[in-house]
Amino acid sequence: MLRKPGIIALLTIVFGADATACESRSADIVRQLDSAMAAFVEMDQSGFDTALAAARADLACLAEPISAPTAAQFHRMIALEAYLGGNTDDTKAAFFAALAIQPAYLLPTEIAPPGHPLQKQFDDARLEAQATTTPVELAVGYTLKIDGYTKQNDPVGRMRIAQLIAPTGKVDWTHWLGQNAVLPDLGSAAPIKPTETTPATQPQAILPTAPPPPTAKQRGKTGMWAAAGSTAFLSGLAYAVAVNARNQFDDPQTAGEALDGLYLRTNASVIISGVFATASVGLVFDAALNRGR
Repeated sequence: MLRKPGIIALLTIVFGADATACESRSADIVRQLDSAMAAFVEMDQSGFDTALAAARADLACLAEPISAPTAAQFHRMIALEAYLGGNTDDTKAAFFAALAIQPAYLLPTEIAPPGHPLQKQFDDARLEAQATTTPVELAVGYTLKIDGYTKQNDPVGRMRIAQLIAPTGKVDWTHWLGQNAVLPDLGSAAPIKPTETTPATQPQAILPTAPPPPTAKQRGKTGMWAAAGSTAFLSGLAYAVAVNARNQFDDPQTAGEALDGLYLRTNASVIISGVFATASVGLVFDAALNRGR
């Protein structure tokens, strides 16, 4: 079979499509890959190219999750394509991608008998290829599948088939990715980053406060009101004594010798009551007019 140096350029391309634009099934891909393998064995270059191109188209339109064995078979066909193009590095890289899925797989002797260069590249792939995983964050409900397996990390550094599965189970897209290719834009599957917000101000506790001490002026007024009340009380008390003495003075049964004393008590009590009453009224007016010291 003739080698085609230009065909390997296809390996640097990320090919894929939105599954809603077309629709195919895993069985369609498997059928095309089997045809490509048969063409390779028969050394039918044209048949191999046609079958692998059809498999690529079906992969881009895949409407269901790909199985791991189908993904491994796809990578092996990519390896054979790279081998036909004379690209040893990509041949090993594609074989490594297949071996990462099916590490116990052995190449059929009809395409790679012992000592064949293809067999050597297959064996070298177990030792030389490396991959670095990168965490992938997705919105809630979305799933990332790599080569048929659900993953939370993308093995950047090796060829792989990536699929984004929506929360409904629908395949949003399927992409074959080259060694150094990154995942396509996640679109609505990208997680929403929380924005920083200013924390809400906590309500301040209201603490009881002691009333301010009374001013000198207020203390003076308070004292005046108290003094006014006291003098009013004393005025009333003196007036009550005067009334009692007058009642005894007017009582016919009161002894004559006591009349002079009752008379004097009555007059004195009336005078004292008047003095206290006058003082009380003065204090009330003074406090009311805020003239206390």
